[in-house]
Amino acid sequence: MDFFNRQKQIINNVDQKKLKKTSILVAGVGGLGSPLCQQLIRLGVGTVHLVDNGILDPPDLNRQILYTKNDLGKPKVEVASKNLIDIGLGTNVYPHKIKITKGFDFKEKIDFVIDCLDNFEARYYLDDFIQERKIPMIHGGIHGMYGQVTAIIPGETMSLRELFGETIPELKDKIPVMAPIPSLIASIQVIEFVKIFCNLPDTLKNRLLKVDLNDYSIDIIDLI
Repeated sequence: MDFFNRQKQIINNVDQKKLKKTSILVAGVGGLGSPLCQQLIRLGVGTVHLVDNGILDPPDLNRQILYTKNDLGKPKVEVASKNLIDIGLGTNVYPHKIKITKGFDFKEKIDFVIDCLDNFEARYYLDDFIQERKIPMIHGGIHGMYGQVTAIIPGETMSLRELFGETIPELKDKIPVMAPIPSLIASIQVIEFVKIFCNLPDTLKNRLLKVDLNDYSIDIIDLI
């Protein structure tokens, strides 16, 4: 049975086979990571590593669509990995209940990183990691009715630190969010991964896509 015959009009057979051999680290399996991981599985990615040290809390359920009320109090990566494997399309999924801190390292072989984190301190430590290892990363972020996506490619684009500055933005309150917004931004992140992976034109290398859902505006800012 060919699960992917409909998408092969977009992703050719050669790239589809390459996807099966590709390993991706997803940093964060919350609001962004929940829909994003499901889409990676349904694309046919071979291996997905989930990195998150969180425990599921009641407020998470309004947007973290991998989980149910029965999962409260459980480690996110463990629940997420089971639910993703149960989709049944053959992806290897590995949970890693670890926090991304200064000096973060990851010994497994990975080809791409996708940033689904919710704070810039961890993002910058992740950025340090990909710069050292020369691994491309798709960044995504949300706040209220706003979202952003860009591609960070070591040697080709600015790093996250260069893009947003060394000073880490301080958040006094929890990030405002509702379910549709992280799902939308996560979908754009996955599309950007596909475009870079398949060498398609008009990627977000050296460009920052900004979405404002208050007025449905989408802007792309050139970064060089």
